[in-house]
Amino acid sequence: DWCTGEWLGLDEGTCFIAPPTNQAAPTEVLVFLHGMMPPDVSPKTMQQMVAQVALAHGAAALFPRGDKGLCSWDPSVVDWYCWPTSRKNVDAHGAALVSGWGGALAQVESLLGTTFKRRYVLGFSNGGYFATYIGLEQLWLADGVGVVAAGRSFVDQSQLPSQRPPFYIAAGELDIADVKNSAENLAYVLSLHSWPHTFVLQSNKGHELWPSDIEAAWKR
Repeated sequence: DWCTGEWLGLDEGTCFIAPPTNQAAPTEVLVFLHGMMPPDVSPKTMQQMVAQVALAHGAAALFPRGDKGLCSWDPSVVDWYCWPTSRKNVDAHGAALVSGWGGALAQVESLLGTTFKRRYVLGFSNGGYFATYIGLEQLWLADGVGVVAAGRSFVDQSQLPSQRPPFYIAAGELDIADVKNSAENLAYVLSLHSWPHTFVLQSNKGHELWPSDIEAAWKR
């Protein structure tokens, strides 16, 4: 049920898509992290957007599902699928979540007879906040990090790694102040450390993901 359309399931919570077998085997892969997801809502729309852009670039994509219990700030969302965004939850669950991607990508490489030479991670909203931890603290080796409708209100600069994958950060002008401020603060901290990044404040856009967000991140 988690994998819609042409997406295939590696397990009940991990989907992948790849170019047709009559095309060159992909050497790039995008891991996409969704936003907060109620258990009865389909990821179909997001999966369509991710597939559209990844396949246009001849790349594969992985669409893992977050865990329940990580949106713990409100009882009404405790059973939603989420990614860790607090320091406590990242320390407790982050490593286990990203370690699962290694096994999943190894399966996909074996199925496709390829090796992924470049790996990207892009997160939207709740997934975007987790993506910042991944990129800023090297929780998972990525060649590029995309953050849409998210950022970081506080960055522990003592944990910044030597490897610095480029960041693409996008926020909607019509989004709430907390989200815009966190995106701007993330861009500011990256600037302080001469960390390669692009920050875009998009007009006429609220808290949403567009295919152009994924395309723009890819080009960076």
